[in-house]
Amino acid sequence: MPGERQPDGAAPEQARPGAAVERRKALRAKPLEP
Repeated sequence: MPGERQPDGAAPEQARPGAAVERRKALRAKPLEP
């Protein structure tokens, strides 16, 4: 199935738009560590 394996090395999470949004929320809620 296309999109399952990406030779570009892209993370499988990027395939799902919801994953990116949740990732952004987590980064925003969690302060960046030095």
